[in-house]
Amino acid sequence: KKNKNIIICGGTGFYINAFLYNYTFTDDTTNTAIKSHLLKESEKYGPVKMWERLNIIDPASARIIDPNNNKRVIRALEIYEHTKIPPSSFRKKSDAARKDTKIIGLTAPRELVYQRINNRVDQMIDTGLIDEVRQLLDMGYHQKLQAFEALGYKEAASYLTGSIEKQEMIELIKLKTRQFAKRQITWFKRFNNVHWINIT
Repeated sequence: KKNKNIIICGGTGFYINAFLYNYTFTDDTTNTAIKSHLLKESEKYGPVKMWERLNIIDPASARIIDPNNNKRVIRALEIYEHTKIPPSSFRKKSDAARKDTKIIGLTAPRELVYQRINNRVDQMIDTGLIDEVRQLLDMGYHQKLQAFEALGYKEAASYLTGSIEKQEMIELIKLKTRQFAKRQITWFKRFNNVHWINIT
């Protein structure tokens, strides 16, 4: 409203795309019975299997949803089960990106990115990630909540509940963060007119 420049900063390419191309989305209400059934299937078979199912019925939606983002995968499957129409068919967008933007991308050699990720995970552990997650669990928050899908939280919760050892937890966080970074790189390479800056 004040006609000032805004900065949108983040690693989730889908939301950047939604802004650039003015996406609109279906406002279908949740079907509780279908959602409950899908959640039970997800618990049984795992989020990747659910994503694979989505990829069969709606590759366009699967392409923009992280396989580990179980909430969005379930939502897409729910829409399909409820309407028998691929969720991507409901998604509308402009043909061309808005012109009042400048896209700036930060880049570095992959080895450096992965080294920084590994160092950052070690720093997260040293500065209290485990204690933070322990406190959340002690407060009664269940580890199946969507918030625990965040990188680091899920693995720390698994360690605290005895499912994995501490070193395994640390290596898992590093691996999954590196995998996420790789998906980010792939995603943003699709964008046109990016002004890339090497940060090394």
